[in-house]
Amino acid sequence: MDMLYLLLIILGILAAIALIIKIVLPHLASKGIDVKAALDKAANAAATASKALEALRPFIKDSVDVNILDKIMAAAHAGVGNAEQLYLIGQLKPEERNAAAKDYIAKTLKLANIEVTPEIEVVINSALESSVLDLGHKPGAEG
Repeated sequence: MDMLYLLLIILGILAAIALIIKIVLPHLASKGIDVKAALDKAANAAATASKALEALRPFIKDSVDVNILDKIMAAAHAGVGNAEQLYLIGQLKPEERNAAAKDYIAKTLKLANIEVTPEIEVVINSALESSVLDLGHKPGAEG
């Protein structure tokens, strides 16, 4: 299996976990279901995926695919942080944050001479979800 596809699978799993945390778990909690065990399992799964990726890194350090993914993850983190800061100081509306972060990533990748293909777009979207989750917002909270 190509390493890019393996990394896409890992990012997809992380994005699925983010969606579960953001949408499904709050709904279950509102129905009176204890979701602490599910949250612990999701956190363990994310930690395991991260450890697996770090364990693979020495073997694929010079891989162009991994370097591109590292650039996308770094750009997503910076883009989300930038968009959130602009929102907090009133320069962006809440619904404009995603587009602003994507624009930042696109410009960063263009500077690195990386073409945004449909496959790269999937990685960008997953990286954005992961970076937004890293902000630490509570489900359902605005901001």
